[in-house]
Amino acid sequence: MRTIKVDLYKLEELSEKVQEEVIERLCTCNIDYDWWAGVYDSASNEQIKITSFNMDRCYSCNITFMESEMATAELIVEGHGKESDTYKISKEFIREVSELDAEVDEDQIEYLNHEYEHDISQEYLKILRDEYEWLTSEESIRESIICNEYEFTNEGKMQ
Repeated sequence: MRTIKVDLYKLEELSEKVQEEVIERLCTCNIDYDWWAGVYDSASNEQIKITSFNMDRCYSCNITFMESEMATAELIVEGHGKESDTYKISKEFIREVSELDAEVDEDQIEYLNHEYEHDISQEYLKILRDEYEWLTSEESIRESIICNEYEFTNEGKMQ
C-alpha cells in the first residue's frame, strides 16, 4: 500500500492567478443543468408557458398564455413588483383594454392582446438573459465554489 499526502485549499486560499484559472475552468458550473427552470416556474405562476427561447442568434422567447391575456396581466400586477417592467407593461395593457368598448373595438383589442403577448415574451427573454449572465458571472461562480466547499490542489486541480 502506498499513501500519498495532498494538501488541499479552499478557493480563497489559492493565489489570484490560480483562482482566475479555476473560475475560468468552472465557468459553466452553474449552467450544467436546466438553469432556466426557475424562470419557467415563475412564469407558470402567471399562467404563462414558455415553450422555447433562444439567446444565441435570433433572440426569441416563445410563450403561450394558459388563460386570457387579461387574466395573465392581472396575475402579473398582483405578483410582480411595481418597479418591474412586466408590472408596468401589464398595468398599461389593463388600462388600454379597459378604455375600449369590447363590441366596437374588437380588432383593437385583438391587436392589444397580440402586442401584450409580444412585449411579455420579450421581458421573459430579458429575465432569462439576466439569469444566464448572473449564473456565468465571476461572482456567481465564486459563490458556487465556496458554497459547495470545493477543494483544490495548489495548482488549482479540483479534488
